[in-house]
Amino acid sequence: MANAYSSFLFIIFLILCLSTTEIRSQNVPKTVTVEQFSNTSCPNCASRIPGFWNTASNFGDDVLILSFYSSSPYPSCPLYQQAKSVNDHRVGHYNIPGSPILHIDGERAPSSIWNTAQSTLQSMVGQSTPLEVKAKIELNENNIQTQIDLIQHSDFTPQEQLVLQVFLVEKSVTAGNLGNYQSHHNVVRAQFSSGAGSHYNPQEGTHQKFSYDMDIQGNWDQEDLAVIAFVQGASGEVYNSDMGVQTASSVNTREKRQDFKLFPNPATDKVTVETFGSHTKTITVYNLLGATIYTNTFSGNQYELPVSNFHRGVYLVRVESKNVPARTTRLVLE
Repeated sequence: MANAYSSFLFIIFLILCLSTTEIRSQNVPKTVTVEQFSNTSCPNCASRIPGFWNTASNFGDDVLILSFYSSSPYPSCPLYQQAKSVNDHRVGHYNIPGSPILHIDGERAPSSIWNTAQSTLQSMVGQSTPLEVKAKIELNENNIQTQIDLIQHSDFTPQEQLVLQVFLVEKSVTAGNLGNYQSHHNVVRAQFSSGAGSHYNPQEGTHQKFSYDMDIQGNWDQEDLAVIAFVQGASGEVYNSDMGVQTASSVNTREKRQDFKLFPNPATDKVTVETFGSHTKTITVYNLLGATIYTNTFSGNQYELPVSNFHRGVYLVRVESKNVPARTTRLVLE
């Protein structure tokens, strides 16, 4: 009798173990989502943000950072001004009092985070969630299209309303006048979803798709654009996130498209723009603050861009016409 009872208990134990394993197998890794609020002219940001970015980068895809920019302490911050409405809305959402400030998975990080970044992130990495987020981005001529897939693998019934937040980011931007804080990463350029986000109703076993599109702005580096999406509750908690980048095939397709080429690039004092077709075209040069520093129209297949008076640095060159879709690419002057 005792042996039979022991066997019964063992079978129950196995069933529980298998059930637990099955539930866990339905979950997916949870990405730690960091919303960073800074200002390009803020000395405190310059002394803290680069170090945090380096630490977070060591965790690879397990940690995802979005860079927002506050008007405090310097409203002239170019990355704030270039996406003012998006930055203001997100700053208002969290009631950000200044910069630098981090929100990690929706919760404001303590001021000690700058000294404890490694241990704090390490303690959060490795968690799982039943909600999978997949983000995709595709550039089509002068338009950006993105699709976000929300896949719920098992029971997930948070006691709060959920929204999907979707942002367009530029992966690398040079801006500001502080020597050690001119490289910025995952800079938010625009928001696909409304400011409040797109309503998401979680249901077990469902696969819901959200699609958005927007026009490309001339001062964005097209090859460097990506999309970041995350699901957030009314409490502020972020349940999971993902970053969608352009595939190599889509980038190669644009590069092979017969629009224009710059050479040499990098350059010193002379740059030739080679185009296809004799129709009239407009060429515009932007600095990385988004300001137009040169514009002109020309016809023919080649144009000599007068860069001898430009400061050394990185620029964005855009060529457009009625016959050829506009394209923007980087020019480096050394």
